[in-house]
Amino acid sequence: IRKIIADPELLLASDSSACACLLGTPWHEPHVVYAVHELRPILPDLRHALVAFLEGALDKWLTFTAEFASDGVIASASAHQQTLAFMDPTNDRNEGGLGTMRRAFARSSNITLSMHNAMELYNKNDTEDYIQTGLSNEDQAWLRKAVRDEDTSGLAKKQRAEHVETAQRQAALGREKVEQARAKEEKKVQKLRTVEPMLDL
Repeated sequence: IRKIIADPELLLASDSSACACLLGTPWHEPHVVYAVHELRPILPDLRHALVAFLEGALDKWLTFTAEFASDGVIASASAHQQTLAFMDPTNDRNEGGLGTMRRAFARSSNITLSMHNAMELYNKNDTEDYIQTGLSNEDQAWLRKAVRDEDTSGLAKKQRAEHVETAQRQAALGREKVEQARAKEEKKVQKLRTVEPMLDL
């Protein structure tokens, strides 16, 4: 970046890929570069705009890459610290309950919302330890019966039926809107067909 700031022709010259790309290889999108080269004669401030952009980019580049320096935080961290600092390439895990639920439904499309919520509470509240240490056999038997009763109540089936009904209703509304738009367009076409052009002006 500093080299291009010092000599923008490294990037603006017609053979710039040999000296402006980090690896000296051809551009990934050469048509973009060629288009800029063709427009250069009518862009008198291109050189100054490029330098201003690169100066701003350099400032941020130094900020964002400082931790990757040979004496930076990452290089000096132990293998254990690097493992602890691992971050997923996506932000899904930071989306909260909604992101967790989306991933759960992607893994198991037949899971119900109540099952998902129960599993999340079980995992997050250390429920297994509590069951092992704080509940008697009678308590556990009662809990199993309560879960069976809920499963046989048909609540999940009712919720699924409601979801299907809602989806069908929304689809019907969508079809109705499309039909209304088509009818409106057809009405315009019919009106235009009744217009007689005036050819004797």
